[in-house]
Amino acid sequence: MPNFERRAFLKTGGALALTGMIGRPALASTPNHRSLETEITDKAIRFSGDGLSLTPADYARLLSLLTADDSFEHDGYGNGGIIGVLEQKFAHLLGKETAVFLPTGTMANHLAVRRLTGSRERVIVQADSHLYNDSGDCVQELSGLNLVPIEGEFSPEAIKSVLGRSASGRVKTEVGAIVLESPLRRGFNTTQSLDQMAAIADLAREEGVGLHLDGARLAMQAAHQGIAIAEYAANFDTVSMSLYKNFNATGGAVLAGPREMLDGLYHDRRMFGGSPYQVWPMASVALLFVEDFIAEYRKAKAVTDQLVNLLGDDSRFRFEMIPGGSNSFWMHLDGADPEAFVEGLAARHIHLISPRPQWDGLLMMINPTIGRRTAEELAGDFLATMEG
Repeated sequence: MPNFERRAFLKTGGALALTGMIGRPALASTPNHRSLETEITDKAIRFSGDGLSLTPADYARLLSLLTADDSFEHDGYGNGGIIGVLEQKFAHLLGKETAVFLPTGTMANHLAVRRLTGSRERVIVQADSHLYNDSGDCVQELSGLNLVPIEGEFSPEAIKSVLGRSASGRVKTEVGAIVLESPLRRGFNTTQSLDQMAAIADLAREEGVGLHLDGARLAMQAAHQGIAIAEYAANFDTVSMSLYKNFNATGGAVLAGPREMLDGLYHDRRMFGGSPYQVWPMASVALLFVEDFIAEYRKAKAVTDQLVNLLGDDSRFRFEMIPGGSNSFWMHLDGADPEAFVEGLAARHIHLISPRPQWDGLLMMINPTIGRRTAEELAGDFLATMEG
């Protein structure tokens, strides 16, 4: 077990979560993104992705404005300056003692399980998780840990079965960590409920196993479900979040957790080649958008809900919600070629994901770009495109 008192820390995290959006740290002044909205020239609507998909020109324009003040302090190898502000902000947002900037979510998840497992080399993961499928076996190759995937529902019962098999083998092989990804990207951003997370946390505590949340899109889940980010995070020892998926940075992630566990993690970051000379272009833009993401997402969701209701009155449109889903859903068309429909909407500056052979429908995703127009305006464009 990691060298910290897990029960006491989770109790503290839970108390923080009950306050909703926990108290804000004393941070350097950061402009509100609404004050810079006019600087973003690309006003397209995108029913795809997690954020605004800023163009390079818009991103550069924002950086110029954000760094114009003489008080702006850059970092050095990912330490100090704006990075200190970012780490403090996300530690408070997640209700954790501390947070550390990392260049990628892959590294954040990898370093989390390295710290959680200690000498116990098995890690239980979802079979469809990012860590198991999309990280190049980095945990196995670079840290000698063994990922044990669970197919289907990632439930306390399924986890308990794996724990039992590990304990009953002829050679003792202990599980050191459990990793939960929510929302689950390969599951079209399906989510674990707060109750299910709490049940898995209870099991992990009983078994003395570390627990990590791959919360790359956790802000979106919190906004969609109306639950504070810190309330989800309180169930876990460590939590990672992406800086680009919801907060429009060019990259970067944070890993939050107990101070004792994450102390000195910047050495591990450098060991893995994750300490570029300066990373302030990621941090400054993420800080610009993090404060208002919840409100902006809820606005976009309200517009989307209204759009679905308006188009639902037309038999040529049918919408299908994904069980356990969040920002993703399906749109089915009757009497229109999906590829031609996508191209027609693009001409009206409304972008959908191109149809794929394995999909029965067009995948739609909610993100803050949708709040740029009203549901009535969007419905008009959808209907006009259907008419050709």
